[in-house]
Parts: sequence; structure tokens; C-alpha cells
Amino acid sequence: LYETIFTTANHHIAWEVVQRLNGRISRLRAMTMKSTKREISGYQRIKNMCEAIYLHKDPEKAKQAVAEHIAEAAAVAKNILDA
Repeated sequence: LYETIFTTANHHIAWEVVQRLNGRISRLRAMTMKSTKREISGYQRIKNMCEAIYLHKDPEKAKQAVAEHIAEAAAVAKNILDA
């Protein structure tokens, strides 16, 4: 899914960076996905992104959905790492 998001947005270099950092990202993702401190589930965030892209074909809505997903995941990760 993430590869599709990056390549559809024509961010091939960013996808290469993500692939290089994939081990760290996977560990952090595993920690944050278990968190109960999310306002909206990670699944729902991904669903919102996919709907904006495929169903609504709305780049601004997709951009907002991605930004919200990243901001919340970052906040959860920061709380976990600071604990």
C-alpha cells in the first residue's frame, strides 16, 4: 500500500528512502499500532487515504488524510520513545 501511495504521487526517491529505513520503520510501526492512544485507528486512517485517492480522486483530501495519519503516528511514536 505505501509503495502505491509513494509511486502514484511520483515520489520515487522518497520511496527509496523509506525502503532503506524499512527495518526501523517496521519496529516503530509495530509499537505504535498497539497503542490505544490513537484518536482514529490506523486501519481507518489508511482507509481514508485510499478512499480519497481511489473513490473520490481528490488529491487535497488525500494529502490531508496522509498528513493526519503521519501526525498522529508521529505523536504516538514520540510518546512511546519518550516513556
